[in-house]
Amino acid sequence: MKRTKGTNETSHDNNDMIKIALEIFRTDAFLTINKKLIQKVGIIKAAYIANLVDKYKYFRDRGMLTKDGGFYLTYEEQTKQLGLSEHQLRTCKKEFIEAGVLRTEMRGLPRKEFYFIDFGELLSQFIVDEEESIEPIPDDSTNAKNTDESGDQFKQYSLKNLRNNAQKIQGIMLKNFKQYSLKNSSNIKENLYKENEKENNILFSDLNSKIESKQDKNSQYVPLAEQLAFIVRSHKRINVTAQKIASWANEIRKLVETDGVSIQRVETALDWYEDNIGGQYIPVIESGSSLRSKFIKLEDAMRRAGVVPGQSKTISTDAPKDPKKVLRRFFHSKDLAHVFYRDCYEPAEILFEGTVDEGTLAETLLNLYSQIKEKQEQNLSGDLVRLLPGPMELIARYIDWIRDNTWITNIRLDMFDLNHSLFSRFRRDEAKTDNLERDAITGKSYLRG
Repeated sequence: MKRTKGTNETSHDNNDMIKIALEIFRTDAFLTINKKLIQKVGIIKAAYIANLVDKYKYFRDRGMLTKDGGFYLTYEEQTKQLGLSEHQLRTCKKEFIEAGVLRTEMRGLPRKEFYFIDFGELLSQFIVDEEESIEPIPDDSTNAKNTDESGDQFKQYSLKNLRNNAQKIQGIMLKNFKQYSLKNSSNIKENLYKENEKENNILFSDLNSKIESKQDKNSQYVPLAEQLAFIVRSHKRINVTAQKIASWANEIRKLVETDGVSIQRVETALDWYEDNIGGQYIPVIESGSSLRSKFIKLEDAMRRAGVVPGQSKTISTDAPKDPKKVLRRFFHSKDLAHVFYRDCYEPAEILFEGTVDEGTLAETLLNLYSQIKEKQEQNLSGDLVRLLPGPMELIARYIDWIRDNTWITNIRLDMFDLNHSLFSRFRRDEAKTDNLERDAITGKSYLRG
């Protein structure tokens, strides 16, 4: 996307532009995407910027924007909301920044990324075409009625006059631009899949899972399909799209429900295949259909190696655990496991300087993650869930806090527990970064005692 010359006024001061943009991108409980925007930038980038507009409106309605119109949003939150990987989010952000639609700025301690949207550029580049004609709406009500009756006489409006005539053209713009709702569009999944093929077969399984009904008969087999996809991608440069994940899950369902293979047998076989892929006499499995057709051969290979199919493999207490595998099995998502490994595990590993077992460290951090997640789900309302840092971000900040406080010299694993006194002290310091000094676990303000 190339930046085009837009208004000289800042997006935050251009109230008419903001009103029009927020109306066009209006959302309630579901993300709404403008059809014209999809046509210009594709479904992925359209969903990305529509989500940012939605977040702007959320913070604005609650009086929580910065003085210059910025708002705070993490990659983790965007991943949960859109199902996009951090790489995809960074790519979208980079292109909208280059187009002049978006800018970001790191502020505060600890550092947070704030987003600023130029609504004038967004409308002029992606919603309003320069060659479009817009009928002027006279101030006189009688003339306005006559104009509506004739209906065919249009005059060109320059984009330079867009701000001054914002309220007049708002109704026409809303009439001309159709919106796609993820709630109401029966064809949105097909559009997502087609766009994924155009966007380098990007994995969209998280977003797809939100669209699927909870009663989807394949849903319980998706984690197994994702595990197989992880194994395949780890050893060969093969793209696995959301459409393939769904297809593989269906094949695994047939393997279980039609062929009579228990889920435990499938799980054991996939775990063994992950550790032994590429070995002699081990069948090559690169899809859900090949897993089904070669499952008996896979179990035969397991028997030759001395492993009983259907039984969980016995792991020696002395055998080191791979932290990446521990994380991936916990999250059932390669992207989330990668983010946790990068933002939490690696900094913690540096903190301990190799003095603890890697697998034990990963399990300890995940235990703290589960403790935080459980308490936040019990205590935080919908608004606070968005405003306060989530489990992953809290753990990352806790590690930074330990590192920055040089008086903490005896680093131990038991510090990574929700009830540890050091973590309680961190929570108090962390609350000071919130304008109401709210605790990230309970949501209660320290200012109120």
